[in-house]
Amino acid sequence: MNSDQNNLFSTQSKLVIDSAFAVLILIVFSVIFIAYSQISSNLSQIDQVINHQHRKINLATAIYSTAEERQEQLVQIQHASDAFERDEALQRFSELASDHLQAREQLARLIDGQTEKSMFSKIIELAGLASLAHRELITLINNNQSAESHKALVEKSFPAHSALLRQIRAFLEHEQLMSEHEIQQARKRFNNVLSLLALMFIFAVFTCIFIVISVTRRMRQADSILFAQTTLESIGDAVITTDATGKIIYTNGKALSLLNITASGLIGKQLCEAFQNSNRSLTPDITTSENTIPGACLFGEIKLKSSDYSEKEVEYRMSPIRDRNNKIQGAVLAFHDITARKLIENELYRSQERLSLVLKGSNDGIWDYSLETGEIYFSPRWKEMLGFD
Repeated sequence: MNSDQNNLFSTQSKLVIDSAFAVLILIVFSVIFIAYSQISSNLSQIDQVINHQHRKINLATAIYSTAEERQEQLVQIQHASDAFERDEALQRFSELASDHLQAREQLARLIDGQTEKSMFSKIIELAGLASLAHRELITLINNNQSAESHKALVEKSFPAHSALLRQIRAFLEHEQLMSEHEIQQARKRFNNVLSLLALMFIFAVFTCIFIVISVTRRMRQADSILFAQTTLESIGDAVITTDATGKIIYTNGKALSLLNITASGLIGKQLCEAFQNSNRSLTPDITTSENTIPGACLFGEIKLKSSDYSEKEVEYRMSPIRDRNNKIQGAVLAFHDITARKLIENELYRSQERLSLVLKGSNDGIWDYSLETGEIYFSPRWKEMLGFD
């Protein structure tokens, strides 16, 4: 089989199949990359939202805890039995005030919503009022004014502190609601991404199926072509196929041997060039009309002249190649060497001619009976001798 003709896939087929697999791999990796990127991005956003909200909730909780404990320390300062216990409570009160202020400053940097800013400003305002009431109470306690300090604790410090705690609780409730809302929104975005990725995955699956079907069809076509080429190489006849313009597109090894030419010297040339050393043309105009090749085969005999000036008798048969719409797409020419047969036929003809001359020259009547067919032959002389002629 000719290596230039009988590759499993043509260059175009290879390009289509390689491109199909490249697209398939690209689609798969693209979907994986997009899925990984989107899922990672959304998970990161969810983590950021949760961490941000938890940070604010933790700081607000710390503010609430320190404020509540400061109130307890004020009660202990008010009811301290000795100076040592009072000083210890005052020291703890100061530490709590420092923690309270530090947590409040950290929370201020995390506030980003308009409602949060308004609520936090209210906390700052109430904390300032509570601090004034606490300082007034501590001053009265340090001056040993028990009745006045008790009255200040009940009428000023407790109400101011309670208002502060209520505002902090309201802020905490708001932050918890905002945290739940942000998490729901993040989950909604995550679900949207999953839906989009599902659609992309479905698209990729259908695209892959289409590519696999196309490639499989191409491979089957290539297998059919390979089988046809193998068949053409296996038969005894020489075969040449042309396109609609008469240009040779395929030839088997038998044709190359009979024409004494290489595939590179034949493929792409017009059919008339392959048989330019013959005694007649084999180039019907297959591109003009149905009248040129009306669905019937063209057949006949020609003589081919070789480079050593010897001749070969060739019998050929040419048929049109039609597509599904019955339009002529080319022609197939099958031919074989009948030189030996012609020599035998010529020899037989000469023998018969010699026998006829001998019979005519003799004066005998000849008859013959065939045991196979029962046919009887009487020569003209036999009939003449018996008076039948």
